[in-house]
Amino acid sequence: MKRIILVLTVLLVPSLVQAQDAEIGVYYQNLSGNGEQASHRIFSEGYVYLNDKSGVWGFAYGEKEYFSAVAGLFHDLFSFGNDAVFEIGVGAGAERFLDEDGANRLYPRLAGTVFIRNQSLFSDVYYENGTSGEDWLRVNALWQATGHIALGVIHQTGDGIGPKASLSIPKVPVRVWVAPMFGKERKFLAGGELLFQKGGH
Repeated sequence: MKRIILVLTVLLVPSLVQAQDAEIGVYYQNLSGNGEQASHRIFSEGYVYLNDKSGVWGFAYGEKEYFSAVAGLFHDLFSFGNDAVFEIGVGAGAERFLDEDGANRLYPRLAGTVFIRNQSLFSDVYYENGTSGEDWLRVNALWQATGHIALGVIHQTGDGIGPKASLSIPKVPVRVWVAPMFGKERKFLAGGELLFQKGGH
């Protein structure tokens, strides 16, 4: 899993340096609740615009004995207002995990994303599935309440849904956030984000 995230970073960072508009981030999540051992996850996600409307993006996710990674293309379908954009992307990749036989196999993976944002609102929907039948959905919506505080809601498959509060650390590209999660069981999700950006599409 660390190798996949390293590969994604190595591929995107040179483009980030040369591109007019790009972003790459490393994200950490900790899920706890109901007396179970905390689950640690690492994500890496990024995009690079190749022209005014389109570009390439990648997403990698890992936790204990599991990882998935996809890469693909995105396109801004249309803009509205002074600064709002509606964007879609598709990608392909693979996931690896221990199956019922104890074998560590690689399975193909497909993904899609819908992204809507302006200066104060942000919303994205990310979905993955493949031959393993293990689908994963993340829905994230945030409103920038102040210069450093954002409020919203998050849903992730298996974790539930809940309100989210995010704090941007002044003068460094770091955000931390918390989200009490509700579903079949009550859980608590906390995270940290390290972002590198160039431009401001």
